[in-house]
Amino acid sequence: MPCVHDPGNGPRVKDLFAFIESAYATKPTLDDPQCREYYYQDVLDLLVELLPRETAVILWYNKTRLNARICPTCRRFYKIGQTLPTHAMEAPLDEKSKPLLEQEQTLSGICSFLCFGVAVYNYPGTVDAWGLPGWEMDDATRDLLNAPSLGAQDEGLGLLVKLSRLNDPGFQDLLTAMDDEERQADLNRN
Repeated sequence: MPCVHDPGNGPRVKDLFAFIESAYATKPTLDDPQCREYYYQDVLDLLVELLPRETAVILWYNKTRLNARICPTCRRFYKIGQTLPTHAMEAPLDEKSKPLLEQEQTLSGICSFLCFGVAVYNYPGTVDAWGLPGWEMDDATRDLLNAPSLGAQDEGLGLLVKLSRLNDPGFQDLLTAMDDEERQADLNRN
């Protein structure tokens, strides 16, 4: 069974774990400090504690690659800045929104405004967070995103949006606690 398929508007990951091991997946970018910070097994383990396993692995994949992304909402895989076909009934973006799209793809891996809307469904009024890291959001949007969710099952997408906006994800303390041997073993597994 193939790990990818294309329903007509871009290739999608059908089997996440098979995809990561396949030729379709991009290798981690270990020469980039931010990508390397997320690469460690302890970081992935922490994400799995916070999010459903597949959502955690997608966030980990997106944060350990410089340009390759898997949309956590629709599972489309792509490169940041790539022109993607629109989803059914999705309006094309205007020129003003394109930089926000690219920034959102960088932050969370979410591929479109429609997918972002689905991801923040549990946090009404937070669509203004689209494309913005936490420090660029206004206080009202930040407060709405940090408020309790509506409680609908969202596979951890709302939390993924929150985590992807943190300036410092807090992994540095975790990594400092690891001894150099453990860190080198993690890097060598690539």
